[in-house]
Amino acid sequence: MNKKQARLNAIVSDFNAKFPVGTEVVLVKDSGAIRTRVRGEAALLGGHTPVAWFNDVSGCHAIDKRVLEVPHG
Repeated sequence: MNKKQARLNAIVSDFNAKFPVGTEVVLVKDSGAIRTRVRGEAALLGGHTPVAWFNDVSGCHAIDKRVLEVPHG
């Protein structure tokens, strides 16, 4: 496994550990940020793009720098 592949796998693993299915998150889409919940574990799409699935959002979305914790308070 090369360094790039290892980095991508780490992004997926870290996301799944931090945001298990059912976790409420803020998803930053091109059209703006929305609150949603993780619907499916992250995976590598095509072996090159870390993505995950979210409630009330069509399709999967890239997760690198696009998913944030819900602010508390």
